Amino acid sequence: MAVFAAMIQNPVSHGCHLPVGVCMQVCGTWRVSAKLIRREGEWSGKQILPASVIDDIRRGGDLAKFTYEGIPGYSYRSMWWVPHDEFGAIEAQGIHGQGLYIAPGAEMVIVLFASHPLHLCI
Repeated sequence: MAVFAAMIQNPVSHGCHLPVGVCMQVCGTWRVSAKLIRREGEWSGKQILPASVIDDIRRGGDLAKFTYEGIPGYSYRSMWWVPHDEFGAIEAQGIHGQGLYIAPGAEMVIVLFASHPLHLCI
């Protein structure tokens, strides 16, 4: 699995800065990674990721400081969208329409693969 993160400036959206994380995996690997996060870092009785890292992401950002038109009730933290819902969900969104939804309270993981030719900010 290859992973890197960066911050780019998007010239199309009035120069807004976009966090960019690239994690190249096949669909089955995304599913396994998402299940690991859903289980708070535990896999087959072993703690693979510290639960504190996942808890920190799920806490989300400061809702008072985060106002993004079109997605009320959401915040953003550590490259994850946080809906602050009853399922304790977190979401990731790819620039070409990919999506990852992890809802521990519903015991659910959804992986969406896509390849829209235009990126989201256009």
